[in-house]
Amino acid sequence: MKPSPIASILLFVGAAMLLFALVSSGWLTTSRGEFSGGIGITRSESCGGGECRSELIFKHLDTNVESVLSVVTGLFTLGTVVFAIIAGIILMKPRRSGLALVAMILASVAFLAGVALILKWKVKTDMFSVGYAFFIFVHGCAGVITASIMAMMRPRAGAPAGMRMAGHAQSQPFQQANPYGQ
Repeated sequence: MKPSPIASILLFVGAAMLLFALVSSGWLTTSRGEFSGGIGITRSESCGGGECRSELIFKHLDTNVESVLSVVTGLFTLGTVVFAIIAGIILMKPRRSGLALVAMILASVAFLAGVALILKWKVKTDMFSVGYAFFIFVHGCAGVITASIMAMMRPRAGAPAGMRMAGHAQSQPFQQANPYGQ
């Protein structure tokens, strides 16, 4: 029996969402009069007075909490993308993948670091609002974690038919009761 490709599809979609959130500058956005801007975990953008600027955040790395959380979120997100894609490819065949567990752990750490980063930015300044890229990031993490759980629940490829039914009783020949007695 061929396994359902839903876990692989969720891993691929979650990885694509995380990759988009990784390069986006829409984690926090603001718009005040002529000035508008956005901050992401890898770059920032600002427009004002007819001029727009975009620069990588890693140019100005400090040892402050925001920079450390940004680097941690970025590295764990990138690791999640890599392991989710590899696990999704492996899961296209009828077997389990231990890499799905690794992707789930990386996605969980990236999610926690991302939420901590947003909370730290929001506490620091109230002029920014949470942007679309953070919500895409959250949904990407949720997709990878859900797909990883589905992949871990998948029966092993070499398991006997009775074990593959995941707790269901082995098939017994159907015996119909004689309605007329013995």
